[in-house]
Amino acid sequence: MKLFKILKIMREERLHMAAVFLALVFMIFIAIYFISMVKDHLVENIESVLNTAEEVIDANLREAEIGVLSASISVQNHLNNNYTQDQIRTYIEELSDQLRKPSSIGIQSFLDVYGYVNGEFMAGNRWEPPADYTPTERPWYIAAVNAGGAIGYTAPYVDQETGEVVVSAGKILNGGVSAGIVVVDIYMNDISAYITNLKTASGGYGMLINQDFVYIAHPDQNFLGKYIHELGAKYADLEKYLIERMKDYSGIVLTGYDGRKMETFFRKLKYGWYMGVAVPVDINYHISYFMVFVFSATAVIFILILNHIIAKMNKARMKADQENKSKTSFLARMSHEIRTPMNAIISLVEVVLRKNIADDVRKQLMIVKQSSATLLALINDILDFSKIEAGQLQLEAKEYSLPSLINNVANMIRMSIADKPVELVIQMEDDAPSALIGDELRVKQILINLLTNGVKYTPAGRIELHVSVKKKDDAHLTLFFTVSDTGIGIKQKDMECLFSEFSRVDMKRNQNVEGTGLGLAIVKNLCKAMGGDITVSSVYEQGSVFTVSLLQGFVDEKTALEERKPEEQENESRPPFVAPDAYVLVVDDIDTNLMVAEELLKFYELRIDTCTSGDKALRLVQENFYDLVFMDHMMPEMDGIETTRRIRALGEDGSYFRQAPIVALTANALEEYRELFLQSGFNDFLAKPIEIEKLYDILKKWLSPEKRQAVDKSPASGSPVGGGGPQRKVIASRRRFGNVPNVCLTPLSNRWEVV
Repeated sequence: MKLFKILKIMREERLHMAAVFLALVFMIFIAIYFISMVKDHLVENIESVLNTAEEVIDANLREAEIGVLSASISVQNHLNNNYTQDQIRTYIEELSDQLRKPSSIGIQSFLDVYGYVNGEFMAGNRWEPPADYTPTERPWYIAAVNAGGAIGYTAPYVDQETGEVVVSAGKILNGGVSAGIVVVDIYMNDISAYITNLKTASGGYGMLINQDFVYIAHPDQNFLGKYIHELGAKYADLEKYLIERMKDYSGIVLTGYDGRKMETFFRKLKYGWYMGVAVPVDINYHISYFMVFVFSATAVIFILILNHIIAKMNKARMKADQENKSKTSFLARMSHEIRTPMNAIISLVEVVLRKNIADDVRKQLMIVKQSSATLLALINDILDFSKIEAGQLQLEAKEYSLPSLINNVANMIRMSIADKPVELVIQMEDDAPSALIGDELRVKQILINLLTNGVKYTPAGRIELHVSVKKKDDAHLTLFFTVSDTGIGIKQKDMECLFSEFSRVDMKRNQNVEGTGLGLAIVKNLCKAMGGDITVSSVYEQGSVFTVSLLQGFVDEKTALEERKPEEQENESRPPFVAPDAYVLVVDDIDTNLMVAEELLKFYELRIDTCTSGDKALRLVQENFYDLVFMDHMMPEMDGIETTRRIRALGEDGSYFRQAPIVALTANALEEYRELFLQSGFNDFLAKPIEIEKLYDILKKWLSPEKRQAVDKSPASGSPVGGGGPQRKVIASRRRFGNVPNVCLTPLSNRWEVV
């Protein structure tokens, strides 16, 4: 046990450390996210700068295009009108003088207009080319010819006359190459100055690279005219990057001309050039570095605070766990101590009621049985509420029969209304599926609580249960129970506390009504656990209506109505079967419990052995073959769990000792004990006080069919039990309902009804 506690503490510490680690990771992610935001903001800023610069370059080139088109049209008209070469030269010179004026955006865009017309070179700036000047070999001539009638652009180059970097835009005249070409030189100095002055809020500079990866604009004159890869390995990587990535915006860190680390962003222009902007890394990211430091410091402080909070929470949780364990242990002991004598009372009353006794004695025993059932219900309510409060309520979803469930509930309520002028009416819509999937016991508990309340608060009149369904999908439906009564009703002011724990309304009037005030609180919690809810409406002095909705599964389309064929009523004085050849061992350290179990089992004509200790049980199991063993849990020296483990250890897989059905017989009714028993080698679980129906289910489940013999249940084979209050005429009865006072079955249109 000590080792287990140590391991548990270690596991909790690991969870603690995991929480702290996750907090640290969370803070790191926040820092990374912040840096990414700064990066995104920088990229957006760079993109805006590049967009503006690209628009400026496009504007200059568009003006050049207009100049080229205008000049080519005019020259063509001159040719068409048979102007002389001198007249055409004069026109080009005048046009060149006009275009050299600054553009609308303040940049000196055009350097010159010239052409090659009818085999003669004409310069707008009146330049006389040297004797070896060959126009057809110049970049502007080649670009225009390659453009094939469109405007062709050259790469930036050094003008032979001025030594300036220019870009030429040329167009072939309509008459073709033989007619001539008109060209406009775009002055790059002002554009280069504009590009190199590009910067963001953090500073930096711009640059321009032509399609041959030669610098044509850069603040450092040493870069101009050089290929990128000539400047170093990093720059060679940049050239490769530009070739592969084309138009992407990406930050590449390089050492700038001033020795600072610069992050460069490039865009490929439609003319084949690459325009870039470089921003200083230290200035641009110092805020990010500062924020990383701030976040790191905050993370450390946050983790220390979180560590302190978790430590306090762990301490409080351990204290709460200890309190819950103490409460659970107390409830288990109380359950065992109370259920042990209750087992004797209820079971022996059931045994005596099966005998031929006087009617007045039978009536008195029925009162004892009813009172015992009430006391047991109070115990169960307290246990259920404790499990709900501790968050240990568990549902067990399995297939069950809705008709059988309604049947069982009706049979359980019958004793409560036996001596009261109250009618119980059960109505079920005919489209309700027969087989549902859910926690049958909890559904039954909800119905019993609501119907029992109806009986308690309805001195006379009528209690109705209406059952209907609404399909949710192909595998699920909502099951509706509506319980209405003509009882005393509930005051409007009491509605708010109706579902509160330990709450009972109108105490002065209802002081003689039995109950803990937990029933409706438990019902509400069960409804929520099953995906449903409960609502109530009431008129004081006239009655109340409770409506429950539960989410359940269903497995077939067979309706409940189809299964409700009238059958022969059950003769309760005879069991459904007997097993005279079946041997059963009952182990319990209390003689009264042994006597009770033996009397209940005699009803099925079983051969019964009993013993009061685990040691004797071990010996008897080895000396005899038993078809079924009922093993008590709480026994001195060797309890039922240890005894069962030793029995299982006597043989190998497949042997009698491993296969013999062993059922835990215990007064500890908490659900966690059921799991403990099943994990400890038991096959099943039977709680004390022993319920007749559950005992029948256990025997039917674990006794082999070869050992069970059906019993003739005709009236001639036995006498039904008499007494039990005034009898009504049974309009149409069936096996499950039996001879139930105040409860009758009658077929109605689109429903069946019990009255």
